[in-house]
Amino acid sequence: MPLPTRRLLLFCLVLPMLGACASGKPVEWRLQVRTTDEWADLQQLAERVAQIGGVPVKPEVDPIAPRWYALTLQCEDRGACKRATMRLAAQPALFVELRPDRTRQGPARPPENLAQ
Repeated sequence: MPLPTRRLLLFCLVLPMLGACASGKPVEWRLQVRTTDEWADLQQLAERVAQIGGVPVKPEVDPIAPRWYALTLQCEDRGACKRATMRLAAQPALFVELRPDRTRQGPARPPENLAQ
C-alpha cells in the first residue's frame, strides 16, 4: 500500500469525529419552511428546495398553513443537511423562515403516575 493511502486510511480511522470521512449513514432532516408565496404544486416546491439546497428532498411535502410547508431533506450526514439549510436561508426572496420540524416525533410516553 503506498504511503499516501496509508496516511489517508489512518486519518479516516483516527479522526472520524471531525467528519473527515463519510460515515455512510444517511440523515433525514425534517424542516419547516415559510415561503414568500403560496405553492400550488408541492412537487415543484420540493424540486426547487433540492436545487437550492444541493441535496435530495423527499417528494412528500406537507402543507402546514398558508405559505408554511414541512419537507424532508435527505443528506449524506448532518453537516450536509446544515449546509443545505444555510443555502436555503440565504434565499430571502423565496424563504421567509426556516426551522426544524418537530411535529413528527415518536409516540408519547404515558406519564409516570399512570404506570401505578
